[in-house]
Amino acid sequence: MRNLFLSAFFVLALIANIFAVDKNKVTRKETAAAFARNNFNTKYQGAKKIVWSDMGANFKVSFIFNDEKKAAFFDERGRYIATSQYVKPESLPLESLKSLKKSYSGYNLVSVMRLEADEVVVGGQTFSFASHSAYYVVSLKKGSDNVVVKISPKNEISQFKSM
Repeated sequence: MRNLFLSAFFVLALIANIFAVDKNKVTRKETAAAFARNNFNTKYQGAKKIVWSDMGANFKVSFIFNDEKKAAFFDERGRYIATSQYVKPESLPLESLKSLKKSYSGYNLVSVMRLEADEVVVGGQTFSFASHSAYYVVSLKKGSDNVVVKISPKNEISQFKSM
């Protein structure tokens, strides 16, 4: 009887061990999140009000840096992609502002987002940007017509989206 009890206990312990979750096992996603956090902490030392979001394959972190609200994005491996922040229209380069007024006469500026990136990897191909280069994404509205344009570091304006 004692052997039967010990055998049953051994079988139950074995089954429990098979179905147990290894709490020490780290997933690829957790490793990427750790790399992203490390890269963020290196790039934005002293950031405040840090909030992380899992965006499926990528990570987003919203934060305050030098008294400005920003968001940084990291890829599925934890590598830095870009930083964005909404800025005042006056922060657009003067040449771009003049070109916008000429090309989109009658449109009102709704919002301006500044995007900064060192390099971006798309489909395995790496695109490098000049240090501290910034793109601007500008939303414009005229009546019911909404337009989103992109302004390159060289002040080249291209329509990104029309809604």
